[in-house]
Amino acid sequence: MAISQTSYTSIVTAASAYPGAILVENFGNHCKTFIQTLCGYTAGNVLRADSICSDDVNGPAYYNGNIGQMPASFNDFQGPFFAGGIGGFPFTGSIAMFAWASHVQYVTDGALLLFSAPHIGITSTGRLGHMVRRGQSTDSNTCGAVGVAVLRNLSTSLSGVPPLSSDAFPFAQGGTATNAGSGNNYQQYILNKILWDDTTTRRSLTASNVTFENKMKLATESIRRATYTQAKSNLSAAFVTINPSLSDLVKDVFVVNGTFINVDDGYQAYIQVNSFELYKTKTNTFVTYTAPFTALF
Repeated sequence: MAISQTSYTSIVTAASAYPGAILVENFGNHCKTFIQTLCGYTAGNVLRADSICSDDVNGPAYYNGNIGQMPASFNDFQGPFFAGGIGGFPFTGSIAMFAWASHVQYVTDGALLLFSAPHIGITSTGRLGHMVRRGQSTDSNTCGAVGVAVLRNLSTSLSGVPPLSSDAFPFAQGGTATNAGSGNNYQQYILNKILWDDTTTRRSLTASNVTFENKMKLATESIRRATYTQAKSNLSAAFVTINPSLSDLVKDVFVVNGTFINVDDGYQAYIQVNSFELYKTKTNTFVTYTAPFTALF
């Protein structure tokens, strides 16, 4: 039996899940309001970049009711520029940040908004790391790439031997006669490397008494932290290393990081916000506004 969105919210914000999560529509509207109040930019004068997993359920909220769960309120911003890969990690790098920044609406003194987040599903029955997709009767693992890292490679790459990009499927860059199953899976390798390098999380992921659901949350959080660090590094490199004159075109970049929470088809998704910052391009500094932003919730 279907539950209400309010009941779904109670499940998502339970102590074991994401207590700070809010509906995606509210998040999008809060972004618009906060940015305009803080710096005067209207949403139509802000170019957005999304570093979020390439999963189809993370697509824009199309007008025809497609399956994308991103907020329709985000459509008031320009874009998006696509900056992420599987797991939401900003695989397109500093070159992409440079390209995106150069597309700013400089005639009208525009700004940029960078949203980075891995994603994780929560079903209406409270199963973490899963969601029921449209046209399917049972739930499936979400994010699948993180699930592969947690389950398929748990006994090898996350135990005694660090993963290498030349390892067998699903990491290897190209197939061979003796390893025909391998393919271009460098991004999957990176997700596993993130979890390998995070020794605290790795110990939990390899513990036998930790459930798959908790492992999914732990792995997602580890990737979120890595995504946050890398996204800011890419952004800084675009303005400092690649082309310092970009700061003459754009002064302000709003940088938001969190976890995107997918839900069963037919419900509105959620976002847990971990940070809201303003990057001042002229001084290459990040100013934190997380507390006043989340106070809007």
